[in-house]
Amino acid sequence: MRLRRARLEQQMSLRELAARTGYSASQLSKVENRRVRPSEMLARQCDAALALNGELLGLLVAGVESKDGGQEGGPTSSGDRYRGWSLSLKVDGASELFRLSDHTGRDLPDAGPPLMRYPAPRISPSAGQRVEGHAFEALSALHENTRALGRTASPGVVLPLAISQAHTLRSLARDVRGADRRQLLALGVKVFEHTGWMAQEAGDDSAALWWTDDAVHVAAELGDLDMPRYALIRRALVMYYQRRPARTIDLAGRVLDDSAAPPHLRWMAAQRSAQGHALHGDHVSSMRALELADRLRESAGAEAPRTNALGPAFAPGTTTLITGWCLYDSGRPAQAVEALRNGLAHIPVDGHRARARFTARLALALAANRELEEAAVCLDMVLGHVRRVDSATVQADLVELNRVLSRWPGTPAVRALRPQLDEALRSRDAGDI
Repeated sequence: MRLRRARLEQQMSLRELAARTGYSASQLSKVENRRVRPSEMLARQCDAALALNGELLGLLVAGVESKDGGQEGGPTSSGDRYRGWSLSLKVDGASELFRLSDHTGRDLPDAGPPLMRYPAPRISPSAGQRVEGHAFEALSALHENTRALGRTASPGVVLPLAISQAHTLRSLARDVRGADRRQLLALGVKVFEHTGWMAQEAGDDSAALWWTDDAVHVAAELGDLDMPRYALIRRALVMYYQRRPARTIDLAGRVLDDSAAPPHLRWMAAQRSAQGHALHGDHVSSMRALELADRLRESAGAEAPRTNALGPAFAPGTTTLITGWCLYDSGRPAQAVEALRNGLAHIPVDGHRARARFTARLALALAANRELEEAAVCLDMVLGHVRRVDSATVQADLVELNRVLSRWPGTPAVRALRPQLDEALRSRDAGDI
């Protein structure tokens, strides 16, 4: 660093420089070791003490690297600035941004003081806090846009946005009362629920359930019974992916048997129940649950459009897709292929996450039915979606596809398919490191 080099060149001790500038030797040592960012006044006084004619001040203001490769005042170049940040979100609404790594990319054991610090909002306890209509509309739009991004992008991209929104709503609701607080909490329930879903897509079931439980806790203040029911459905899905069919059926059944639950939630519960029975090998019970799901969908038709409800909307083809899913799990891949193809025709082209999920399942059904050339074509179609959304739940089907293909290692179609599949599996593993 230029300050230390100039001091040593002039054979000046830290104590002597401290005496000349009025700063403590300890403070100057921290600056020299890049543990604290110097102020302009410190740079000016060191320039004067060392007769550097404004050199240190120029380095500080311009943020350019000194000749020995160091940087005045920490990460200022664009390459170093974005190597890693740690954002601390405090309960009172304050936040701090820390540098996570140095310019070489190595983790720092002690990142030092925050690069940026933002105070909590100042609120008069007597006056309270109000949320203006346009502000709430902006928060709602932000959540809807984040959900839309979650349908097309990796959870690694979406989760930081969702978590920041959750923090914002917590901070605002802390000092708000009455109708404004209820509005914020109701939006918070949806934000926490979506954050939990993205956590599951990232492969972290524990975090998924933690955020879902958070949504239940917030909903309790509103007297909202739908969120606890929906949480059971979400837990059922987690159990399904953990291949625990009995637990899946039990959790979904609690909502399905709840006559007070809205038809839309019972519709979702029936689908999870069907998946659980199929995983258990009980085809008859699985199809019965899907028949019930169809009846519930019809009785809940008046709810659409459901812009404020939890969970997925009644998208065309949904029942057909879940039917194909269950047919595969119950050992009927040929029937699964037909159902999945019919259902996929209804998914929008830009619905990358849904396309990745069900096209991967279709490739799996095709492979199990020994339609290996078609499976190769199907996988080629889905890989772009898979890379884009980076879904742990989709990855589970790719792992299963890899296992199924291993039954025919010498088949030309399998040999052509394996490199693409290996690439998709490696890209996910590399992202987890």
